Amino acid sequence: MNRILFGMAMLLSLMGCGGGSGTGAGDGGPAGLAPMLTVDGVKVTSQPVSIEVDENSTQVAMISASGGTLSVGAENDGALFTISASGQLEFIEAPNFESPGSAEGSNTYTVRVDAIGSLSAAVTLMVKVLNVNDGAAIGGRSIDGPVEGATIYVDLNCDKAQQADEPTTTTDKDGFYELKLDEVQGDLEACVKIYSVGGTDTVTGAALENIQLSSDVPKKVTNEDGDLVFPKAQITPLSTIIAAASTPEDKKAVLTAAGLGDLTVEEALSIDSWGGSESDDDSAEGVLARERAEALQRFNTKAANLIKTATNLSRTGEADGAVGDATDEMAAAFVEASKEAVANNNLLDISSPETITNLTNTTIAKVTENRAVAAGASIEEAKQAGEKQVETLAVLVATTVEQVSKVNTIVSDPEVNPTSDFANAVARQVEVNIIANVATAVASVNQTIADGEDVAKALEQQANVVREEGANLAADIAEAAGIELADLPDLDKDGTPDLDDSDIDGDGVLNSKDAFPFDDKESVDTDNDTIGDNADLDDDNDGLSDVKEKELGTNPLLADTDGDAKNDNADNCPLTKNADQLDTDKDGIGDACDPDDDNDGLTDAAEETLGTKPLVADTDGDGDNDGADNCPLIKNADQLDTDKDKIGDACDPDDDNDGLTDAEEGVLGTNALVADTDGDGDNDGADNCPVTANANQSDIDGDKIGDVCDDDIDGDKVANSADACPTDKTESVDTDGDKTCNNADSDDDGDGVADVNDVDPLNKNVGTGFSLYRLGLEHFIPASQGSVVYGLSPMQSENSSVLKLSMCEEANGETACVGLDLSSVLSAIDGEAQENTTKLLLVMDRIPEAGFSGSMSVSIGIEDSLERKVGVSLVVNWASDGTDITISVPEQSGTFTFQTADFASNPYPFSNSIADSFVLNQDEAFANYPATLEVRLLGLLSRAIDGIEELSGRDLSDFIAAGKYSVDVAFDQGDNTNIFYRYDDDMVPLSAIETTIQINESYGEFVEAPFVIKSGFGSVKLINGADSANADEEISLLPLLVPEYDETSETWSEAIEFEMGPGQSLAVSDINKFLFSQTSEDLVPQLVFELEESQENFIGIFTLGMSITSGTDGELDAGGMRLESEVLVVAQELAGSGSGFVALNGPGYTATVTDPTFCPEGCTFPVSFDRPFYFLEVEDGEGPGYPDTLSASLNALWNQSLLKAPEFPITEISPGNYYLEITIGAESGNILSYGGYAIDSVRGVLRVE
Repeated sequence: MNRILFGMAMLLSLMGCGGGSGTGAGDGGPAGLAPMLTVDGVKVTSQPVSIEVDENSTQVAMISASGGTLSVGAENDGALFTISASGQLEFIEAPNFESPGSAEGSNTYTVRVDAIGSLSAAVTLMVKVLNVNDGAAIGGRSIDGPVEGATIYVDLNCDKAQQADEPTTTTDKDGFYELKLDEVQGDLEACVKIYSVGGTDTVTGAALENIQLSSDVPKKVTNEDGDLVFPKAQITPLSTIIAAASTPEDKKAVLTAAGLGDLTVEEALSIDSWGGSESDDDSAEGVLARERAEALQRFNTKAANLIKTATNLSRTGEADGAVGDATDEMAAAFVEASKEAVANNNLLDISSPETITNLTNTTIAKVTENRAVAAGASIEEAKQAGEKQVETLAVLVATTVEQVSKVNTIVSDPEVNPTSDFANAVARQVEVNIIANVATAVASVNQTIADGEDVAKALEQQANVVREEGANLAADIAEAAGIELADLPDLDKDGTPDLDDSDIDGDGVLNSKDAFPFDDKESVDTDNDTIGDNADLDDDNDGLSDVKEKELGTNPLLADTDGDAKNDNADNCPLTKNADQLDTDKDGIGDACDPDDDNDGLTDAAEETLGTKPLVADTDGDGDNDGADNCPLIKNADQLDTDKDKIGDACDPDDDNDGLTDAEEGVLGTNALVADTDGDGDNDGADNCPVTANANQSDIDGDKIGDVCDDDIDGDKVANSADACPTDKTESVDTDGDKTCNNADSDDDGDGVADVNDVDPLNKNVGTGFSLYRLGLEHFIPASQGSVVYGLSPMQSENSSVLKLSMCEEANGETACVGLDLSSVLSAIDGEAQENTTKLLLVMDRIPEAGFSGSMSVSIGIEDSLERKVGVSLVVNWASDGTDITISVPEQSGTFTFQTADFASNPYPFSNSIADSFVLNQDEAFANYPATLEVRLLGLLSRAIDGIEELSGRDLSDFIAAGKYSVDVAFDQGDNTNIFYRYDDDMVPLSAIETTIQINESYGEFVEAPFVIKSGFGSVKLINGADSANADEEISLLPLLVPEYDETSETWSEAIEFEMGPGQSLAVSDINKFLFSQTSEDLVPQLVFELEESQENFIGIFTLGMSITSGTDGELDAGGMRLESEVLVVAQELAGSGSGFVALNGPGYTATVTDPTFCPEGCTFPVSFDRPFYFLEVEDGEGPGYPDTLSASLNALWNQSLLKAPEFPITEISPGNYYLEITIGAESGNILSYGGYAIDSVRGVLRVE
């Protein structure tokens, strides 16, 4: 403690002299001035400065100077002091009042502090040491009732156990104690408590074995004599709970929740609740003091009942459980419950069964956890043990709570003095009938546990005992009080003593729900002000009467209706949360609920719409408030408004009010000051040609631009100047210039060939004939007795009329070919059946119209790298009736050449029938294409050799060997072109086909696979689902075998590539309907493979990938869309017949969506399934002649349920071409084969319209 007293002495003396400037060490203050000194922040104006400090403390004062270096002068008592660099003046050793150490032998010390610099200064201090009562005592009372013989000690080391060196004493017969603290120096740590251990309650005669009382050590106060002393420290259940709180706020919360919030913590701890309740002082002050003491004692009694019963219950399973542990845990639970109650503006009713149950169970659980941890259990194991113990004791706890609730309600009676004879009788019988019985019950259960008998049964039995003893409580109390049972208190006169009455005041509200169980006119106290709502004019205590709140619409039972921490009476927006209470226009209505914050005549909503400032009355500062300003955002003091539309000219976008803004009129070229510029009777804003008179306002395309000024009258995106039919939006082109546009013209190019039969209907130089769509090479494989069609890939040609093809593909610097095997080729040559020979297939998507016929010369040559050659030239005729085409090879003299390493021939004429070497197929087996021309290459050449005498004894097999061959087919079509093909979007006459084929020495082992795809056309189909717009329609596809390079594994494999025929497409409406509704999987078609072989009961697992990409090449272009997924599938038998391949849930399997709008970089989702999802299914044929089929469910590509990402907004699928690819992993070996090759992927282009 420091006290500064300035004596009346001379002004600060100057020491030394000199000049200089500056305020640093060794310097003076400002130029020519000595340093200025302060003591504890007070400027020194007179000396000496008097300071008072407590003994046993070293700190004296804080000295500062405006310049110079501080030091302590050596004279007088200077040797006893030191000063730090920061200016802190201290005793070197703490002074002792009882042993004065000044030079004069007194407790007043003289010391001088110098500030030495170019100019110096000094201050002299007189330091007076004050006596501190080292032997101060703490006194008070230990109260349950008064506790006699309790051990009182101060737990100096905070270990909750009495040590030999800790101050101790014992309570007298009335519970009083006095504790000397002679050896305790300085302030005590916050954790230091005073404990009351054991003793006997003088009211009940019971030993305190189930409660350990404690209290905080009070802070010293100054008494009337000026001495520092400890105030009284009463040790009670309430002080025990307060001591468990760690902060002043939490300690106060305990009082507030207990309904004792009018007391300070210090008051609550110092009041002798027992003695104060016994007081007979009837003065106003005395009555108030007694009422406070009674309230404290009632709480103490109720809290003690809870702590004692909870302690007894927590000893279940361990009879020697520490009473302190249970008391501490109950006190801690009290603190937490109090804090929660205060936070919710409630009281903590410890008569309520719910509250008692929660506090008791918390105590039991925590005590059990502590034991478990002490025994080596983990925190989680201990927590589980605590929960289990609560569950086990539930029946005994429930019965105990019932009894404690009943007696605590009686104890709460404000009309009964808690120290009266009746109250004491109640306390004695509660101790016997409830507390002791609970202890006995627990002891019995512990014995049952030790004996290994049925614990649950024992708990049930002991609960009944406690219940029965509790039922006798009223009778026992009457007997103990020496009165008749009927004479016990019975407030509502219903013949049931209050002790046994569940509704003491008879108001129809159970005691446990009644805030005033002893007042039949009250049961609710919303604001917890101890005034019942019926009598309270302000139920929520917010400063507004309930009547006024009803007028305002606020809640009379909620102090802060809008929850902004401002009570309704002080809230300028009581119905709208506004913690800042901002009120711009100072009209008493907060901005949060003021419709016009700046009081300018415009609501805030209107100002927001207008763009004016709702917090500034005159936004543009022109002297007119926004509500009266015709241009509130543009300064216009004159308020000029030419067209009288209440919008000032300064801000009117349409001065002539014709419906067009002045800016728009500037763009259009109309007159901004004339409403009808062209004078046609229509104001410019309503005129579809405002600068050109057009009274009829004709507008064919409805684009609001009149025809007389519209550059595209019909709105077909083709300018009138380039539109052959400018008034018909369905037409814009007239190729042949016959004034009939193409859509309506049956012969667009005017070549005399109807468009439906015209190979190129827009090219008058190309008329009827064959349109070549795709080429393939069909090869018969004797080992499988079936044919496979190999794809021939187009290659760049220097001559547009020459179609160059190859069976090979190039990738990564390597070339791979799908090869024929030599034995099969030779077998086909030697056989008689022309249909089994190797064939070049010319697939047509258009045929000549009826009445047309033609003839062409065909030359076929085969050559290898060793310059072995064989060739034939002949004439082929054809004729069309519009539906069927007839191909014939007339008897003729063709030419034939043959050359090997040991033989070279000149061209030989031959003359024999080889008509069956050219066949035109038009049946359904050829996949819905109008016609497919078969050129049976080897058979034709073999027949030619047979007819040439000079080649007798030779055979085509002499020519054919393993190797790579160039095959050339030349067409001399003369003046009448018969066959065309599309080259760079133009139809050109076909003059030659150049292709390369590979013949291998041996085919090798045929690939074994459980599912073998049937060879030839029509074996791959798209079948529309039952709910499709084209239900059950079959689209036969052209399947081709092609080599494929896998960039990941850098290996070659084989794939099936398919194409849809002319006019074939899927319905975009079906796909979009499924995409957005997911209502039926039968909206999307299945890709179906007819099988040559199908293994029954197949078991296998493999990876299945499916993707679809906009376009025709599988490459994702900018702005394109792709859907792809990869799943793991496993085969299983279906309920009927066949097998299904079910997708499995598992990590690493995903679906990715790339969409130009929402996911341009691709969004990936894990794939999961709520039900079996069959990506592939094998179905048995329906009978003899019907093959088994393998179906791929294309709905998986569009199935949002697989993505489990319903938030992903997939855009609508647009009509166009989409590249489909299905890949099959080889985890279980080969799954599919075609023509003896393992198939790793199936791909092709789907047309969606």
